[in-house]
Amino acid sequence: MNSKEKYGDSFKKGRIVEQEYCDIFGSKLSTPEEDYKYHFDTVISIEQAAKKGWIIKNPVKVDVKSLKKVARTLIHTEEIYHWIEVKNVKGGLGSAFAGQSDFLAFETIDYFIHVSKSKIKEFCKEKIIDREIYPMPKADLRKLYTMYRREEHDRKDAIAIVKTIDLMRYSDFIVNKTK
Repeated sequence: MNSKEKYGDSFKKGRIVEQEYCDIFGSKLSTPEEDYKYHFDTVISIEQAAKKGWIIKNPVKVDVKSLKKVARTLIHTEEIYHWIEVKNVKGGLGSAFAGQSDFLAFETIDYFIHVSKSKIKEFCKEKIIDREIYPMPKADLRKLYTMYRREEHDRKDAIAIVKTIDLMRYSDFIVNKTK
């Protein structure tokens, strides 16, 4: 069973949130190839950004990060924390560093928090002090700003749980989800 089959609902929810984000800006959702290969979900034009009060000099590519569960066994998603992918499942650079996106847009219940790739790098350097990658423990034993690897299927990823409030400190722009 591949990850899309195993976590299909999560992928579908992510795509719904990405479309919701596009609707806010009036932008077009990326193709599945652009999403998977180049790690961006939409392109925001200078005009689209300006309508929401975001001043940019050039069009920007955005990778939308929907709310996630802190543990897959939980029922509800969590807006207090977000996962940062430092390394992908193949061991290459994770979505925080790889791909063509200029910004990551982290979803909360009411907002999308935009953080530039350069600030994400700064954030990770400042906050994720321990560079060791640990096996993923049970949910109640997970620590903030510690890199974990999901062991199933020989994954080589490194992901860390971070506080959303800390992402806000590094944000370039926050847009309200209401139109």
